[in-house]
Amino acid sequence: MPNIVRSSPKSETPQEAIQSRQQDDKEIYFVLGANLDASEFFDRWEKLGQIKEKIGSVCFRLRFIDAIQYESRFTEIEDRVQANALQVYLLCTCFDTLSGQSPYQRFDDWIIERDESALLEQIGSAPSSAETISWYKRTTKRLYEEYLANHGVTRNFRNLFIDLPEVLQRELVNSYAIVKAGEANDDWSKMPIERRLRRIVNYLFARRNKFTHQSEVAPTAQPTPGVSGWVHFYATEFDHKQYNIFITNSDGVRSETSLLTLVLIGIMRNLLGYSVEDHFQNLYWAIEKIRRNFQRILRELYSHTSLRSWYLSNPPINLAQAPAAHRLYYFRVDAIDTLIKDPRIDLSWFFGELNAEFNKDVRQDLEIYSGLLQKVNKLIMKYESISRKPRARDKTKIDAYEKVCEALRNIEIINANESLMTSFYYVAEGAPQIPETYYRPHAEEQTSPAQAKHPKRQASVSRRQKSRGLL
Repeated sequence: MPNIVRSSPKSETPQEAIQSRQQDDKEIYFVLGANLDASEFFDRWEKLGQIKEKIGSVCFRLRFIDAIQYESRFTEIEDRVQANALQVYLLCTCFDTLSGQSPYQRFDDWIIERDESALLEQIGSAPSSAETISWYKRTTKRLYEEYLANHGVTRNFRNLFIDLPEVLQRELVNSYAIVKAGEANDDWSKMPIERRLRRIVNYLFARRNKFTHQSEVAPTAQPTPGVSGWVHFYATEFDHKQYNIFITNSDGVRSETSLLTLVLIGIMRNLLGYSVEDHFQNLYWAIEKIRRNFQRILRELYSHTSLRSWYLSNPPINLAQAPAAHRLYYFRVDAIDTLIKDPRIDLSWFFGELNAEFNKDVRQDLEIYSGLLQKVNKLIMKYESISRKPRARDKTKIDAYEKVCEALRNIEIINANESLMTSFYYVAEGAPQIPETYYRPHAEEQTSPAQAKHPKRQASVSRRQKSRGLL
């Protein structure tokens, strides 16, 4: 693996630093590297000790969790509940990985490998037959405690949370509420932070164990548009008591998955020697909000392609006898319009494209695209209105439906989607570089951090610029 610290006085650009790495290292930078200089990041990565392998494993698991969340398609609610529960379980296993425990070894194997003199020191001299059982219990307990000190999952899991940077502990206790049966919800904020954190850790560990050993699929807190504040999503028993589990600051972006991902990324950045303070937390949630909308845009674009194909391959549907609740499908552009209406978001933060014209061009394409689909929606609405009239002539209905199909053909939506979907796929994957003034509105204006470009994303930019005029 090449050393990126060169003797030459000319330093690498962020793009050169990324291109010089192996693909695995690039993937790790994309997970952890938001607003971090690429050259410095890789320098620190090279100097990391044995924890390096564990961080790499966790980063690839986070990528897989992202794929479950955004790239999988589940038509049944039960399957989506299973997928959400799996994400939280996998995140808990990531805490296991980073908790500092030695590689797993069974207790009996550990005993066999123990040095004989060390074992004799622990067990002492053989007792008389009358004391054998008592002696055996004491000896086994001492040995098992020593084994757990190095291989015990529970203790290491809890210690990881106790040693978290303060901002991550605060984020956990201010986002979760684990309320025991008989307690008032207000009691949660009155408890000491240490007590609240202990409950959260016990809940996560119990949830992990129930998924592993009992195949229990627990509900998971998910962001819901229009829902904010306290959201109760699960009731469970652990430590021999009944608890109600809440997310207390639901806002349409936060989920249990994104909260635990924040903690994991914070832990790994801290292990790399970066400070984890309020600005990191603010940056993470700003990125999460933008990424979530990018993924919604991606889903809208894919659905547009399928819906266009459906309209062009099916004959007109007679709605005259259909219930009023039965309606045709419309082309949703909610996420696209959300991006269009927020001029503060610069797409170059994610694409790594320094040219300001690029941000302007993509926004113009999306605005035109959205406007054309809204015209199609009006034509669909008009056809619906005509089709529901029992006395409307068949030719009138066919003509109205043909206008919908003609508008879809003229948009050349498939070609447009190929370009836009390629762009937004890579946008959602990169390590963003966002000016502090965006996620900290009162911060002084400053130069944007060095732009880190993904070579593959750069190729998609070139393809996209060549495809201008498709709409």
